[in-house]
Amino acid sequence: MNRFFAIIIVSLLLFSCKPHRGEADNPAVAKVGNNVLLKDEVTANLPSNLSPEDSLIMANHYIRTWIDNVLLYAVASDNIDNMEEIDRLTEEYRRSLVVYRYQEQLVNEKMPKNVDEQKLHDFYDRNSDMFILDRPLFKGLMLTVPDNSPNIEYLRYWCRALNVSRKKIEAYCAKNKDVTAYFIDDWTDAAAFARESWPIEGDDLQTLVKTSKLVERREPKYYCFLAVSDVLEPGETAPFEYAKEAVRSVVFNQQKIDFLKKTQDDLYKRASSRGEIEIFNE
Repeated sequence: MNRFFAIIIVSLLLFSCKPHRGEADNPAVAKVGNNVLLKDEVTANLPSNLSPEDSLIMANHYIRTWIDNVLLYAVASDNIDNMEEIDRLTEEYRRSLVVYRYQEQLVNEKMPKNVDEQKLHDFYDRNSDMFILDRPLFKGLMLTVPDNSPNIEYLRYWCRALNVSRKKIEAYCAKNKDVTAYFIDDWTDAAAFARESWPIEGDDLQTLVKTSKLVERREPKYYCFLAVSDVLEPGETAPFEYAKEAVRSVVFNQQKIDFLKKTQDDLYKRASSRGEIEIFNE
């Protein structure tokens, strides 16, 4: 479609029609019975940065869908059985939604966000069986070593005994500036590390970190070493520092439940003390 012609069509459709049940700057673009579709609703539902041709297509589609929905709703309302049940369910949903939004507002405005560190430790100690690993974790060191670096065999040897050779590796890296070292001091998910930092073929990294002290990958002009110092296997309990955020989430959610329960109880007590509650016994 000619671009200029499309611009004219969209303008006529959305901006130039004679107002009907709308303000001068927000005229109607469609009407079915007493139902009126205004320009602002159509334009608000059009994605930004569309070409004039695509705007015309999307606007026509929205208007047609609106008309179809109005017609179908009118026919359904006249013919469906037990409309009272639908009204009841609608009111129940509305009440639930209002209460939910209010509770979220209360939590955001009134409930403390910080969780006491000791509570986290206490919960973890009592419920450590909730935090069983389903994949290996490891600590260690990743090195990128140019293939012309001196004494690479010594470096391999030190990597296989990382727990006792860390200072020697640090000294080697300080002396050989082209060697890049990244110490992995926090417990790390082997699968996530493989996806993000260690593409590998053949045996997957999860298997290698459990069976090897040194995993090596050859690249053009350099070596990649992954030295493994500690491993936790699937079935073992995740250490607190690794599980901490999951623990925090569980404890916070329990505090949220307790906070909302207390709010509900306080509301009941206030209403009861004011004589606003009556319970009729048969």
